[in-house]
Amino acid sequence: MTLDLNRFVAGSRPLWDELDRMLTRLERSPDAELSLPEAERLHYLYQRASADLLRVRHLSSERELQSYLEQLVGRAFSEVHAAAERVPLRPWRWFSRTFPQTVRRHARAMLLAVALTMLGSAFGALAGEARGPRKAGNGGERTKAGRRARAICGRAHDAQHAG
Repeated sequence: MTLDLNRFVAGSRPLWDELDRMLTRLERSPDAELSLPEAERLHYLYQRASADLLRVRHLSSERELQSYLEQLVGRAFSEVHAAAERVPLRPWRWFSRTFPQTVRRHARAMLLAVALTMLGSAFGALAGEARGPRKAGNGGERTKAGRRARAICGRAHDAQHAG
């Protein structure tokens, strides 16, 4: 692959400068939010600069250009991939906006989950009633060993209090 370096730099320099301006603006005001088109543009410029860096790495004579692009791509990487870490926790906003939006967005799935839960609860209640009433106690009286243990404990208790 031969690369006409002057034409390559002349064609790519405006994109690199635009990416540099966006990154500088974001670095100066970390709380600034990007609109969707701005975020898409930032991502596009980041990808282009990364691809350009790969092209320039094969040219051993262009260390200065390679260093500039490495620095630019590194800054863009930090902005693109670390943006989620900078979002401050806002409980009121989560309860008032995010949670209701999520409920509306997934309303069908939530209704299905609630319906299945209620169906399972009704089935459990009906199955428990079909089994018959339970005796008082810890439930161990239903087995033969449970009745035997109850009888032994009862006799020991009676003997202890009889004397």
